[in-house]
Amino acid sequence: MPQFRPWRPVALATPTRAPRRTRAFTLVELLVVIAIIGVLVALLLPAVQAAREAARRNQCLSNLRQLSLGLSNFESAKGAYPMTLLPDKSVSSNNPDPSQLPPNAAYIGPNWAVQLLPFVEQQAVYSRLDDSVAAGGTWPGKAPPRMSHPKNAAVRTAVLDVFRCPTDSFNNTPHVLGTVEWARGNYAANGGNAALINYDVTSGPTQGTGYGITGRNSDGWTCPKRGGVIGPNVSARMKDITDGTMNTILLGEVRAGIKEYDSRGCWALGFAGASMLYWYGTTGDDNGPNVCSSLADDVYGPTAADDPLMMQECMPDWEDHPDSKQATVRSMHPGGINIGICDGSAHFISDNIQTGSFQVSPDWPATLPMTAWDKLIARGDDQVIEQMPF
Repeated sequence: MPQFRPWRPVALATPTRAPRRTRAFTLVELLVVIAIIGVLVALLLPAVQAAREAARRNQCLSNLRQLSLGLSNFESAKGAYPMTLLPDKSVSSNNPDPSQLPPNAAYIGPNWAVQLLPFVEQQAVYSRLDDSVAAGGTWPGKAPPRMSHPKNAAVRTAVLDVFRCPTDSFNNTPHVLGTVEWARGNYAANGGNAALINYDVTSGPTQGTGYGITGRNSDGWTCPKRGGVIGPNVSARMKDITDGTMNTILLGEVRAGIKEYDSRGCWALGFAGASMLYWYGTTGDDNGPNVCSSLADDVYGPTAADDPLMMQECMPDWEDHPDSKQATVRSMHPGGINIGICDGSAHFISDNIQTGSFQVSPDWPATLPMTAWDKLIARGDDQVIEQMPF
């Protein structure tokens, strides 16, 4: 009989394949890819930087709103805005001219920012102020605490974000003069469109005549086209702002000094450029935001050797006149500066805001019109700003 074998599947031979060869990028292709990536980065980087700057500028505006609202609350509680406490010739002939004092002099009292601390959630810093060490000189009442005394170092050296603009890369370095140190800040009060000095155009600094701001009865403070809101030993009340709180500058940005001995941008120091704005409109040579004229600011510290760097940074100073009488608004934001308004709001102002021609005059000439910038500075000019610049 035939024998049957059990059926088994026959394995079919699998055809062999040649190994697959991977194709590498050529040098030209690699260079093209790198070039495309470089173009994309070049296109995206400015957008990223612009977004970061926008965030920093908004934070700066937020700081100004907080400070402006704090000042409004101070005015409501105290009956007037805080003043910057500096010696005044009208107080005592034995006191030096405030514009001629070095920043660590024994005559300096708390400025508006120090007095504001409890109203911007900085009571802990304010409570460290020691009033047992009084400023020198004769004052109309009790002498204020001496800010330059070692017992008050903890206050004047406090690094407080509410006073600092995140765009300013120089505000991390303190101002040092001698052995006295001051922390940096970026916000200054509107002292008015006149110098921190009694100044006569024919004979220079004098005690009696001129258009400077040295106190309540000084020409620069009482002039309706010049007077600001916060000044030396004087400040306005809300009802004194007859132009309207929404039409008057309360605070403006300033830049921190580019050298440690440059006194600009010290939040607790009540001098021009440190925490005060003076003579920064028409009739002054510091007219408008971010002025780059070589004679613009008149502040303590910078020397002739600093001129190239100061001009490069648009931070000029008339170092041949080393006092503290004039400073305008400055910032590192592209194209303009931030300001706080007396109604508690904050706005960005372009560098191209309307400003007038520089004309030095003891009195405001009747033929010299006020610009939109001048009207924002003056608290009582009673002129209408036809078109708000923000």
